[in-house]
Amino acid sequence: MNKERRLLELADEYRDCKRCGLCKTREKVVFGEGNPDAKLLIVGEAPGAEEDRAGRPFVGESGKILNTFLKAACISRRDDIYITNTVCCRPFTDEENRDGSTYQENRPPNKEERAQCRARLLETIYTVAPYLIIALGKVPLQALLGRVG
Repeated sequence: MNKERRLLELADEYRDCKRCGLCKTREKVVFGEGNPDAKLLIVGEAPGAEEDRAGRPFVGESGKILNTFLKAACISRRDDIYITNTVCCRPFTDEENRDGSTYQENRPPNKEERAQCRARLLETIYTVAPYLIIALGKVPLQALLGRVG
């Protein structure tokens, strides 16, 4: 099967996902993007606020930092990599300011959220079939190793 078509089908399967509670607060499912034939796959932790609004991975502050590193390494984000996250929806907590107003703070996905999105992550990896996978942090590494705790 064509890799691009399979990734689109997989994204469609998760577009209206209700496997965990993150579906109640998300704006958009943030699936993944890049070259389906990439030899390098990057896995992040979870979408942040900017990614949730845009429906694309790594477009916020962490995306700017990643783009700087990719450029320095002469790696094209569009042509050379496929990028996704451990979970496709933004996990956050409501925090309170000193004045009593509230704001949303990103948080790592919990065990249940990671477990419910793991099949999608593994299918993405299987479809892209990269030579190298880079986990950007502890949570993605645990997810790749099958340790949801």
